[in-house]
Amino acid sequence: MSLSKEILHSEELSTVLSRLQKGIEANGGLLPDQFSEEDLTFLYELGYNLYQAEDFVQAADIFQRLTVARPFEAKHWQGFASSLFMQKRYEEALVPWSMWCLIDNTNPIPHFHAAESLFSLGQKEEGLKALQAAENRDRSGSLKGKIDALRTAWGQP
Repeated sequence: MSLSKEILHSEELSTVLSRLQKGIEANGGLLPDQFSEEDLTFLYELGYNLYQAEDFVQAADIFQRLTVARPFEAKHWQGFASSLFMQKRYEEALVPWSMWCLIDNTNPIPHFHAAESLFSLGQKEEGLKALQAAENRDRSGSLKGKIDALRTAWGQP
């Protein structure tokens, strides 16, 4: 599934991506003030829509660019990690999961997803550590069922 060509080739998208490319070429990266909030909002919505349309490769590209432009935005790391994970690029997803954990240290969700990636890589001990970190942060208990199911699937009571 992919977004319509109309959206992917819109003038607004071309303008934003052109500014993004010029910033990268001129500075070897992006400076936080090179894009307006409208540009960043547009790119985030595009990445989100690409993800929803199951175009995980293009979504990952957009979210990766957003992590460079705004490295302290947890939702950008979440989108990047999720897009990589859905492509079964589990090892690569560990970096953005970790960044999300650092930025939003009390949130259990990135720890839980890091555990999923680690288990998918066959790294049981590390996966159990990440799962424990998720459980320690799950104050509301909203992930308890998922944590218990994942733990059970990996042979832990």
